[in-house]
Amino acid sequence: MRSSIRLKFMLTTTLVSITYLLQAQSELEKLWQVKNTKPKYSKEYVEALADIADYYSKREILDSAFHYYYLAIPLADSLNYLQVKHQLYTGLANSLLTKKEYEKALSYYQKCLQYYQEQKDTNHLITTYNNIALVHKNQQKYQEAKANYEKSLELLQKIPKNERWYEQSIMLENNLANIYALTGDVETSVRMIEKTLQYFDKFNNPIFQAGTYLNLADRYIVLNRLTEAENLLQKAIEIGKNIQALEVVRHGYQLLSNAYEKRKDFLNAFLYYKQYDSIDKKILNETNLKQINDLEHKYEMAKKDQEILRKEKALEKANYEKNRNYLILALLSSLLIAAGIGIRNLYLRNKRQQAEKKVVIYELEQALIMQEELKSQQEILKAQIEYQQKELISATLEKAQHHEAIMQIKEYVKKNTEKTKENIHKIKHLIASTENLEKDWQEFKLRFEKIHENFFKHLQDKYPDLTEHDLRICAFIKLHMDKKQIATLLNITPKAVEMNRYRLKKKFGLTPDEDLNKFIQDFE
Repeated sequence: MRSSIRLKFMLTTTLVSITYLLQAQSELEKLWQVKNTKPKYSKEYVEALADIADYYSKREILDSAFHYYYLAIPLADSLNYLQVKHQLYTGLANSLLTKKEYEKALSYYQKCLQYYQEQKDTNHLITTYNNIALVHKNQQKYQEAKANYEKSLELLQKIPKNERWYEQSIMLENNLANIYALTGDVETSVRMIEKTLQYFDKFNNPIFQAGTYLNLADRYIVLNRLTEAENLLQKAIEIGKNIQALEVVRHGYQLLSNAYEKRKDFLNAFLYYKQYDSIDKKILNETNLKQINDLEHKYEMAKKDQEILRKEKALEKANYEKNRNYLILALLSSLLIAAGIGIRNLYLRNKRQQAEKKVVIYELEQALIMQEELKSQQEILKAQIEYQQKELISATLEKAQHHEAIMQIKEYVKKNTEKTKENIHKIKHLIASTENLEKDWQEFKLRFEKIHENFFKHLQDKYPDLTEHDLRICAFIKLHMDKKQIATLLNITPKAVEMNRYRLKKKFGLTPDEDLNKFIQDFE
């Protein structure tokens, strides 16, 4: 029975993947058909290239997106299509932002900003200031981000209010509120988000409403306004369930668990954490499936793109060869009449050289295609390794969270022995069911070495005086965990972790200026 269910799931997954891929290929082929029907060096042709670039950018097939942006921009520039050119700049900057090339993205956003200021295009200026602020936020330049969000909001007040206006206002004020929170001004952050609540009387969008409730509840918890936070979270969870937005429901339960933990109501904190954990695992499974589908799609589309490019190049080359041959034949006819058979021999030798050149070009093109396919396969393999490492980190942190929850509940039981025997019985039952989730060090080592093969062996071979405790800390540092996470996992204080790190540096022979994290990350 179990095998039958598994087979059914695999077939369903395959059908979803194939359907998604066929739809994407069909969409891309339509875009190519539009491009091929438009005359070159026309606005319509440039717009078709832009559509293809945007298609790849949205699917994060960035190499192909960059290819078509860089192909379209010079054409738009030569034809003086300035509006299209700056739309291309925005798309290119968005792709660079996705790739975390912040300075390059910022340079293109700045070009757009200058153009839209000259055109007095308020709508595009609002979007561009927001984009620039997002770059600065990612660079942790919070004052610059704040200034650009404020400019965007100031311009927004100058345009008529409609549904789009309310959507932009909620988004921008929430973005600015987050900057205030990041710089420590939580009170101002709360006031800004509370201001947006009035917009929902005129702008009915459940996902925006739920997101605002979650954002505001998070701030209320920081300020210890726990009752208000819990009310907002219940509303957000109800909206999430109604629109089947699992991310909203998951985040709502997580924040509820945090709120009850802050109240020191560990029983309810634990129960809400269990609900969060259940939904989190469901989302993780769906995310993994989507990532696999996306990887398959990107790989297939990269191959398709290479095939389309190859065919287009072959067609252009054939037309070029055809026209060139006509010219050569006309020239040869004249020369044969004038010079005779000697010129004919020269022509034949030239033809042979051209044939050899074609063979070389063809072999180079084939090598390029194989190189691109190999690169795609390596990217898939890299993504799989990154997913395994994330899964291991998630499992290890989950173990720490369960351990911490157990300790808190045990402390609660110890303090309340004489109060409520019935609650204590329930809590002990929860502890017993939770303790089964603990995993020992040997299981962790097995899973860790699937990702970092022979890491422990090489460490012990080179540094034989390392203890088992030392190896644990090295493994957690290899997984990019901070002092607090390591302390939770080992049930010690962060100060004790710092002492262990100091001893490790001495064992590895590192100077005080050398970075232990970098040493372990680079160690193979």
